[in-house]
Amino acid sequence: MKHSSQIEILQPLTSVWAYFIDHNNLSQWLSGLVSHEIISGSGREVGALARHVYQENDRAFEFDERIKARTDQQFFAHVLENTYLDTHIDYHFTATGDATQVECHLLLEPKGFKMKLALPLYQHEVVQRQENALNNLKVRVEGR
Repeated sequence: MKHSSQIEILQPLTSVWAYFIDHNNLSQWLSGLVSHEIISGSGREVGALARHVYQENDRAFEFDERIKARTDQQFFAHVLENTYLDTHIDYHFTATGDATQVECHLLLEPKGFKMKLALPLYQHEVVQRQENALNNLKVRVEGR
């Protein structure tokens, strides 16, 4: 399943990128994130590995995050992996005058037959979580 969304943040690209890339800010804008622990590598650099725990409807979900690609102030790609699902998320950043356009591309890859059958039941929640995260990012960066 694929989904794309975008948002305009009324701050310069340098401010948006600085906030986005700082792993200390993740729980402030990633919907449902309750903990983020770096396992290896340095923060949000290519090859870094971290453990994310998300809370949703009284259930905790653990994912291992692997940073796949990064071009400062332009592009960031990572994958969240667990036993049931790989979630690939790519962010594209574009300066538009004094504002920044952020595009997000989401690809959900279920693992196993049962998860392939169940994915249609969960995809709306995953998409909504990503939409909320972009809106949270906008609110946090514009409110600084």
